[in-house]
Amino acid sequence: MKLKPTFIIAFCLLLTACACDNDEDNIKTVALTETNYVYEGDLYIYALETERQNLFDYLENPNDPNYNEEQAAIAEQRIGEINEIIESSTTGAMIGFPIIPPPPLPPVPCICFSVWNQLEFLVLDDSILAIEATITDQNQEVLFYANSQSEMLNVLEFQDGFKAFRFEAQQEGYFGPATLTINKVDQSETPISYSVPLLIGDAQ
Repeated sequence: MKLKPTFIIAFCLLLTACACDNDEDNIKTVALTETNYVYEGDLYIYALETERQNLFDYLENPNDPNYNEEQAAIAEQRIGEINEIIESSTTGAMIGFPIIPPPPLPPVPCICFSVWNQLEFLVLDDSILAIEATITDQNQEVLFYANSQSEMLNVLEFQDGFKAFRFEAQQEGYFGPATLTINKVDQSETPISYSVPLLIGDAQ
């Protein structure tokens, strides 16, 4: 996942205003349901698995005009890095978060990560220092927005090691394909950016 210089500048600003400034004695607690949250760790794994499959597809087509040995070596190295990250990662299901059921298929099926239009919370583990999450529709209109400069929330039954931030819904009642873009900084102060195709289900 290649980063643009603008992301590095943006996250230098985010780090100066990250959620660690919240008063721990007055942090509110929220409960997760099957339809009101998304776990960033699951999103990141999904994005990495998609990137890895694209790299495999590239390596399996040496006759492609865009194929060359130098890029193939870079792809193989990146696959190794992705494998290490995924193997050391924990999914929301492994942690014990509620399982998000798949929404009904839209008229045109897509290979997407499933969320619902009752989305309220972005859940993170403590390895994330700062984050910005934006969900847009196919016309680039913002549907949901969350970032770690807003109020930090505890997660009921998972107070240790996890935190949540509230999504601000910019449009109500949307159902269909969308894109979620994540910009984050981890404990090594490394900025990471990725996008995930979503299918937003109608939970009304």
